[in-house]
Amino acid sequence: MLLKNKTILVIDDTPSIRAFLRISLASEQAVLHESATGHDGLDKARIIQPDIIILDLGLPDIDGLDLLPMLKEACPPQTIIFILSVRRDYPMMEKAHALGANGYMAKPFVPFDLIEKLGSFYAAPAA
Repeated sequence: MLLKNKTILVIDDTPSIRAFLRISLASEQAVLHESATGHDGLDKARIIQPDIIILDLGLPDIDGLDLLPMLKEACPPQTIIFILSVRRDYPMMEKAHALGANGYMAKPFVPFDLIEKLGSFYAAPAA
């Protein structure tokens, strides 16, 4: 349980995705916060200072790529920002990484794979 007690903020406008993540991350004993819009997510990020942000790019009020630098500025440097999006083209992924995303996964996704990728940021390096 590498995500145990990690504070995770999910910024995604799709209620079913947020519910899916809520159920999946509960088994990891992570502390989950949710937001359906980019601006609300930014406000919450400033307040809770999450360990991990799971960010959708297709938000109703602001594009996730535009929000990404604002989140980087609002959070401590060690905050992991992980993109979870239906946009799966390589230039989009490259742009997200250039803007500071730590990881990228396309929807639809397998919860185990997402948890494994997020946990890898906290895994002890191999000896």
